Amino acid sequence: MARTLRAEIDQLARSGTLVSVKRGQLLLREGEVAEHAFLVRTGALRSFTTPNAHDVTFQFFLEGSLVSSFESFRTRTPSRFSVEAIEDTEVVRLSRPVVTKALADAGTSALWSEALARRLETYMRRVESLITESALERYQRLRRESPELVARVHQHYLASYLGITPVSLSRLRRKLAR
Repeated sequence: MARTLRAEIDQLARSGTLVSVKRGQLLLREGEVAEHAFLVRTGALRSFTTPNAHDVTFQFFLEGSLVSSFESFRTRTPSRFSVEAIEDTEVVRLSRPVVTKALADAGTSALWSEALARRLETYMRRVESLITESALERYQRLRRESPELVARVHQHYLASYLGITPVSLSRLRRKLAR
């Protein structure tokens, strides 16, 4: 019987610890070494950085997502971003040995490679969007491709993700509502 990524995630979750995280709580602080990966069971997280004291959100994670600073986790170097709960959230905290063991399994490794390839494609589309699309086009794409995200996430986080100010996002929303 072929294994699925969902089955592997469920197996991994049984090896972790369920943790409740309050909105606003950090799971990883920029500059710290990531010692854990997290599976989102309920709630929502964001990854962000603060260059020049300016908050920049670059990804959201909803139920079923695997979250960490994978570069930091893999290389044991300081993370270049923070991970924060933007809703009260339950995650399964996975230790380095659990994740390392799962990735050493050939079948699991192939499944995770596919999942990481899909995430890389998402990042590439995001970078392309920031370069080639207007703020209005980026917001329309986000509404079209991720309506649940638009409905759940606070406007200032969406604005940060879109690379605009909350005031600009309000203007775009009013313009589209007409």
